[in-house]
Parts: sequence; C-alpha cells; structure tokens
Amino acid sequence: MVYFILNKYIDRWLLHLWKHFQPKSNRQLRRFSHYGCSCGLFFVRALGIGGFIFASGRLKEHVIFDLRNQMFDRLQYLSHSFYDHASIGHLAIRLTSDAKKVSQVISWGLVELVFR
Repeated sequence: MVYFILNKYIDRWLLHLWKHFQPKSNRQLRRFSHYGCSCGLFFVRALGIGGFIFASGRLKEHVIFDLRNQMFDRLQYLSHSFYDHASIGHLAIRLTSDAKKVSQVISWGLVELVFR
C-alpha cells in the first residue's frame, strides 16, 4: 500500500518537474542532455569505484583465509623441538600480523595502484 502511495506522489512530482523544466529551445535541450549525461556518468563511476573497493575487500578476505590455512598446515608439520624454543603466543601473534599485512598490501595496494 505504501509503495503505491509513494509511487503516485513520485510520479506526480516528476511530471510537475518535467512540465516546469521542459526545454523551450535546442540550447536548453542540449544543456539538459549535457547535465543528464554528466549525472549518469557520475553514478556509473561511483558504482564502478564502489564495486572495485568491494571486490578488493573480498580479495583481502580470501587471501588472509588462504594464508592462515597454509601457515597453520605448516605449523602442524614442524617438529616438537621447534615448539620448545618458540612460544605459542608469539607464533600466533606473528602469524596473524603477517597474514594481515600481506593481505592489506595485496588488496589496498591494488586500489592505490589503480587510483594513483
């Protein structure tokens, strides 16, 4: 119900705007088409940039997931004597920070490369 009411008022408002701002000459028509193209290009560019940043964030999450899995698998095959010399807390912090740094370089480095 609310959709139909809003749709009715939006249509009325757009019709009023079209009648009020209807071009009266070719010059005004060109100006309106120029503004329309500019606004359209702005929205296309904004969607493209937003999509690129979204894809970069997804890439970052996939990279960090794969790195953590590979590092965990590698830790599983190390000898027990290795763990006598290295604390688990230090290893966990080091693995987490290294994976985060690598994923940030890959994802946001790509963004910086494209937009700079």
